Amino acid sequence: MIKISTKFFLDQPEITDRVDKMNRRGLTSAGSLLRRGVRQSIRRTKMKASLPDDPPKTHGHGKYSLKDAYYNVDIDKLSVITGYEKSHLCEIQNLHEYGGSQTIKRPAFRKGTRVLIPTYKMKGNFVIVNNSATAKPRIIKSKYDVIAARIFYKRRLENKRFAYSPRPSLNPAIEKNAEQAVELWKDAL
Repeated sequence: MIKISTKFFLDQPEITDRVDKMNRRGLTSAGSLLRRGVRQSIRRTKMKASLPDDPPKTHGHGKYSLKDAYYNVDIDKLSVITGYEKSHLCEIQNLHEYGGSQTIKRPAFRKGTRVLIPTYKMKGNFVIVNNSATAKPRIIKSKYDVIAARIFYKRRLENKRFAYSPRPSLNPAIEKNAEQAVELWKDAL
């Protein structure tokens, strides 16, 4: 009986470990680069919307901002996923990225939440909201703010569909930084 043993150069543990480390480093750097490109394309502003086909502008701050893009590296599939983790931000980003329409849902009217509150007058215990009143995003501080906000949403926004024109931010960031992301792997081994 003859025994033949072969050792391939690419199957050695040192080589496979080095390739895995290179892939992990390259994918992490590419994800970070893409996330930075998305964050830099989105500008903060008070209430002015961006033009169609321009990246969206964000009005939020903290954990509810469009600047909060994440990336996740999947080593097994050798891929990077860049996007938004929170479900409401995913819906908003999909509307901005591809366009579409959405029905306004009734928000939770509780003290401390930020909703559109119109200017209103008090007449005794009654809240009077002018039909032509414009609303500004404010934090609910009293029960009268809650009443005025409910009236405004019921009259103006509830069950109405609003159309969004596309304002992409993810795809242009990927196209802009694709060559730079490929360069991260060059001469890494």
